[in-house]
Amino acid sequence: MSCGTHFKFEVKFKEMSSDYLKVVLLKQGAQVRDGNKYRLTPFGVTNGEIISAPIESAQKLTDHQDVKTVYRVVFNSANINHAFVPGDTIGVLPSNNEDLIDEILARLNVASSANEACELQILEGTLKKNPSVPKHLPPKSTLKKIFQNHVDVQTPPKKLFLKSLARFTQDPQERTHLEHLCTPKGSSDYTKLITTSGRTLLGLLKTFPSCGPPVEVLLEHLPPLQARPYSISSSPLSGKLEITFFVVVRDDGSKGLCTGWLERLIEEKADIPVPFYFRQATAFRFPKELPELPVILIATGTGIAPFRGFLQDLELQGRFNRDIWLFYGCRYKDKDFLFKDEIQEFEKSGVLKKLSLSFSREQRQKEYVQHRIEASPDFFEWILHKDASVFICGDAKTVVTDVRTCISQTAGKYCGASDGEAVVRRMESTGRLIVDTWS
Repeated sequence: MSCGTHFKFEVKFKEMSSDYLKVVLLKQGAQVRDGNKYRLTPFGVTNGEIISAPIESAQKLTDHQDVKTVYRVVFNSANINHAFVPGDTIGVLPSNNEDLIDEILARLNVASSANEACELQILEGTLKKNPSVPKHLPPKSTLKKIFQNHVDVQTPPKKLFLKSLARFTQDPQERTHLEHLCTPKGSSDYTKLITTSGRTLLGLLKTFPSCGPPVEVLLEHLPPLQARPYSISSSPLSGKLEITFFVVVRDDGSKGLCTGWLERLIEEKADIPVPFYFRQATAFRFPKELPELPVILIATGTGIAPFRGFLQDLELQGRFNRDIWLFYGCRYKDKDFLFKDEIQEFEKSGVLKKLSLSFSREQRQKEYVQHRIEASPDFFEWILHKDASVFICGDAKTVVTDVRTCISQTAGKYCGASDGEAVVRRMESTGRLIVDTWS
């Protein structure tokens, strides 16, 4: 890091510099605006606008062992002028944990200047072709704001990053090991590193204590802090914008970047605006045309979120004449059945015509939503003879794959074993099988 007013310090910096970036401290008292617009660059948006809305209220929907911790969040809508419909999603822009960033900056020996205004510039004489400041980094900011809001310090490091760090590692054994990790022979050791102690930036620096890279090297290699998508779980007619999420907990006990951050805001009752944007609309919207055709909704866990918005919207509109069938699965009927009272009320009011529930831990033999589908001849009557649309929301690796396979295999029993996959593909191509998923 350099400062234009201390030439000798800048010369020393050049000797240890990164490939093309340098950080220049601005004059004391210089003001910079850490614009959120740089956080939009890597992501698709609807209108290029980031909205900042504080959490108006939050409710912990689960509080039991053996189930995920789930929250329902209501955002203050005073600054939200965007028209949305059920099925839309927002991209929440999280911040890294402040204590974590302070520890990283201290480890890099830049803590004393972390809150000073600085500018990212291109290093004179760099050999990099067409160098430019990465688009996700604000050219003028502070190091603390850049690390807290713009770079991902929890994503496992790439081999190219490790190779770059080896140049700044003093201990010969540590340097040799870093270089080994970047070779084909070191692949298994690399995999072990990024799934254990070296999974995060701080963990990596602790694993190699003699590694002291310039901060510029990190800014060149660290990926952008990406937005996390969440389905809107409310109807606009309710006057509220809500999301529902579970807190990600890793094997080592650490929490997901965004869900952990949101949980801290909730627990601390922090009056800190949450920045987010409305993502591009997709086909995952309740079909308004051809109201005589039935709709099947399939979800597990927090996958119920957009469907709660669908059903709430229909109820508030007074639309009770559509055949809608909900398949919902969770672990326990009394521990993690999200929006249980509302869903039962939707069934009583006639918004839901059919409700099929599966609870995987209530009996010795686990039961999942695909088992309920297999045991429901009416399901295939609806999709094969009534042209029902099917919406699936859930984990891509489990429920979405399992349900799709179930429909393909079971449909084959009704229309010929070889035709089941053709049925699924035809539904996908005609927009009658629509998926919203995460992994």
